[in-house]
Amino acid sequence: MDHRALARFVMALSEGFAVHAASGTSREDLQASVDIALRALLPSQP
Repeated sequence: MDHRALARFVMALSEGFAVHAASGTSREDLQASVDIALRALLPSQP
């Protein structure tokens, strides 16, 4: 795995969430986006 690429990906997500939060996105909508991002990053559990 390319750790630098993963770090850039995580930072892009984090910065995007910060922009959305600053522009007034609801906590519920932000949490829904975080849930999707975590599912994309974490291996599925049986």
